[in-house]
Amino acid sequence: MPDSKILLTGATGFVGRAVIAEFARRGVKPRCLVRKNSNTTAVDSAGLEKTEGDLGDIASLVAALEGVDTVVHSAAITGSADPAENMRTNYEGTANLIAACRDQGVRRAVHISTISVDLQRRGAYGDSKLMADNAWLASGINVTLIRPTLVFGAGSRQIDAIKRFVTMLPVLAPVIGDGRYKVQPVDVADVARVVVAAALTAMPKRLYYAAGPEQISFNEMLTRIMRRLGIKKHLVHAPYLLVMIALTAAGKVIKKLPVNAAQVSTLCQDGVCSARETELDFGLSFTPFDRVLERVLG
Repeated sequence: MPDSKILLTGATGFVGRAVIAEFARRGVKPRCLVRKNSNTTAVDSAGLEKTEGDLGDIASLVAALEGVDTVVHSAAITGSADPAENMRTNYEGTANLIAACRDQGVRRAVHISTISVDLQRRGAYGDSKLMADNAWLASGINVTLIRPTLVFGAGSRQIDAIKRFVTMLPVLAPVIGDGRYKVQPVDVADVARVVVAAALTAMPKRLYYAAGPEQISFNEMLTRIMRRLGIKKHLVHAPYLLVMIALTAAGKVIKKLPVNAAQVSTLCQDGVCSARETELDFGLSFTPFDRVLERVLG
């Protein structure tokens, strides 16, 4: 496939940078959609063509897709507690991209979704991503959805947030609820391998999961991270209901909380799946969590 026929959105983001590295490993140079004033170091270092645009500007998307027949859609907002912001970027922005794809006759798409769409309590992020998934499926474009679990890697917000989380108190590390809810950490490089494999495969399935090989409790995840960081602390569990009541009350007074009740509710439930079909179809295996931590934390 000629390189110019692939467009990557979200190229400057955490997952997008890993996708660039995986394309480079395969000798493929996609065109990259970048926002004005964004940090394009990864794009420039890889010697990639870049085109300025925004998911809110359909004309810029149409221009970016000229001559393209495959789009890899990585652009999304993941850390916002604002429902309107999630909807504007993750759903409405995706709908704009789909409209631009139709305009330019794009035949193939790989959309990076999330395990959150499968959860009982999705929150604003999961809701917006589920609507984006459904928009792709109804678009008539040959699309493959990739649903990663909790993504880890160098430069991830999750790692930075957990570091702050476990060091905020001198002796104890706080956990919301009982901490027994399951997580399935996945290496961002593995997510990128799945995404690129799907983009370069002629007839992949409509849905693949990208998930690490271990389903562990949130308590176990924190314990492993603290061990790797050389931190010795006891986990202390804050009652889930009290935290939810406090955040709900605070949300009525403070418009934009760093984290809201819906986000906490989404976190405190099992976020696991089977990625066996992904391994079989693409001939790959997912990296064990301890090996990811060794690479990221040393």
